[in-house]
Amino acid sequence: MKYCYDKNLPWTYSKNEMELVKQKGNGILYDSELHRFEDFDHNEIDITGEVIFPRTGVAQIYDLLDDIVRQGGTPAFSKDEMEQVRKWPKYVQTKRTGHMLTGKDLLDEEVIERLEQIYGTEFFMKTLRKDFSGIIPIELLKDKECAFYKTLVHHPDTEFFISEKVNIEQDQYGKKEYRCFVVDGEIYNISRFTSRILHEIDPQVLEKLQNIVASLKGSFPKNYVLDVFEYELNGEKDLDVLEFNSIDASGLYLYNSCIEKSDDLLHKKPRHVATEFRSSLEDCTSEGKITIDRQNLYSIPDTFSNDLSCMCTVGILGVRVFDAHISPEDFGRHVPIFNIGKFVNPVKFDDDLARHPVKEKKM
Repeated sequence: MKYCYDKNLPWTYSKNEMELVKQKGNGILYDSELHRFEDFDHNEIDITGEVIFPRTGVAQIYDLLDDIVRQGGTPAFSKDEMEQVRKWPKYVQTKRTGHMLTGKDLLDEEVIERLEQIYGTEFFMKTLRKDFSGIIPIELLKDKECAFYKTLVHHPDTEFFISEKVNIEQDQYGKKEYRCFVVDGEIYNISRFTSRILHEIDPQVLEKLQNIVASLKGSFPKNYVLDVFEYELNGEKDLDVLEFNSIDASGLYLYNSCIEKSDDLLHKKPRHVATEFRSSLEDCTSEGKITIDRQNLYSIPDTFSNDLSCMCTVGILGVRVFDAHISPEDFGRHVPIFNIGKFVNPVKFDDDLARHPVKEKKM
C-alpha cells in the first residue's frame, strides 16, 4: 500500500508524516494540476495495480480518488465508504440520545415539539460537515426573527447531529477525549487531543474502543478515525462515541499515526510517541493541561457556519465582516451586529436630468 499526498497543498503541518513514508519507501505524491502521480524526486510513476491510501484535504479528496481509479490504482477506501463514515449516526447507536436531522426538519413545528420533549430547553448540535457545533437553546428554533432561524431557512438539506447536552469528564490533563486511528479494521493507536502532553491510556478506554471496532466489522468501512469521550449525564458517568471522521484528512495527535501501528496502545513505554512527533519530543511534558479550543469554521464559504456568521454580523448571506467575533449569544439576534449601510458608499450618477439648475453668474 502506498500513502499519497497532494504536492500542491501547503503540507507544513504534516511534513513529518510525509518524511516517514519517504523513509519507508511507501509514499507517493499527487500533482492535482497535471493529474499525475510522482515519486519524491518528482518522477512520474505508474500506479496500476497499487492500493493507494490518500492523505489530502477535504476539498481535494474526490478528485484524487477519481484519478487513482482512472489510472489503474485501487483506493484504500471509496467515496461511498467516506460517505458512510460522514453519516455515521445512521449506522452507530450512541448511548446518549441522538438524532440526525436536516435543516428542514428543524423548522418543523411538530419536530421542534418532540425535540423539546426529549431534550428540554437545549441540546448539542453539530453539522455532519463538522463546520459548526454548539449548545443550542430550543427557543432559537421557535424564533423566526433570529439569526439562527433565518440561517436554517437557507439550509433545508444540511444535515445535523442532535444529541443530549453532557458534561465532559476531566482529570489533571483536561477533558477526557480520545482519538483512535483504525486502519484495515485494526486499532493502530490512541491519543488524547494533544500534541505535547505525554500521557497513558486507561485500559477501560482501550476496551471500549475494541468493542466498538469489533461491533462494526462487516457493516462499516475498515478505515476511519474514531473519537470517544467520557462524560457525566444525570449523575452517571459513561464512555461513548463522540464522532467518526474520514481518515483521509483527519489530523494527528501525539500518539496517532495512520502509517505505523503501535505496539504500546496504553503508552506504558516512557516517551514512546508516534514517529511523526519524535522530532518535537524534547518539547513534550507529562505536566500541564490539554487546551483544545474548537472553533467553528466561520470563514469557509458555502457552509452553515459561514452563513450563520453573515446573518449575525450583517443580516444577509454572502457578506461577512472579517475578524468579527461572534458568540452563541449572537445566534438569537434580531438586529445584526453591524449596519451594512455604513460600509457601503452610495453610488452617484452624473445625470443632467437629475441636476438642479445652476444660475449663471453675471459678469
